[in-house]
Amino acid sequence: MPSGVSLRAGPANLRYDPEQKLLLHRGPLDAAEQLRLRDLLEIDAPAHAAAIPPAPAAPAASGRTARAGVAPASGTAHAVQAGAASSASAPTSAAISSDVTKSYHAAINSLAYKAQESQAEQMQLLIWLGMLGGMLGAMLRSFVDFVGNACYKRELDLVQWWPLYATRPVVGAILGLLLVVMFKAKLISGADTQIVNDSYWWLGMTALGGFSTIDVTARLRQAAKALFGGNN
Repeated sequence: MPSGVSLRAGPANLRYDPEQKLLLHRGPLDAAEQLRLRDLLEIDAPAHAAAIPPAPAAPAASGRTARAGVAPASGTAHAVQAGAASSASAPTSAAISSDVTKSYHAAINSLAYKAQESQAEQMQLLIWLGMLGGMLGAMLRSFVDFVGNACYKRELDLVQWWPLYATRPVVGAILGLLLVVMFKAKLISGADTQIVNDSYWWLGMTALGGFSTIDVTARLRQAAKALFGGNN
């Protein structure tokens, strides 16, 4: 960061390391997030102007030229030209600001490219997280049904219902996997559901899916009807 350049307050997953001179970002970085991060750059123009070295003074006319009586006009013109050349060669505030902006945008693009490279690994972790959430939700539902049938209704028949309790965690894991894929592919979505890139959101959503397997399978059937048609 040159003098007079700073970053405004932004998301918590972005950090600038002044020692290593690196921008650090955690998590995926889509196009909207890139534009949001680009707006964080703040350049103080007066500080840049103060950092620019002053132009060298124009060389004084020689004594012979001054005594000639004709040369002061040409000498003055030469001084103006020299000053203009010095100002053109010296770095301006606008040029420094442009270089800083280009460097910062290049750093954001590099972050987005590296985030895209790790997308496959992140998707694998998300799938495992979805399966874990679906399994936990299904096991919780099994415990609730078991206690309800055994203690309240006193109608527990393990000989008849043991396949349901045995296969429910597997069904929950499969439903959690399907929910992650369907939400990522935007094949299903809720009216009040806002998908966020947060592990707790995905874990909670898949756990709810595993807990309410009947409702989830009914929603998947509706999605299948909308995509492929059919009356059943």
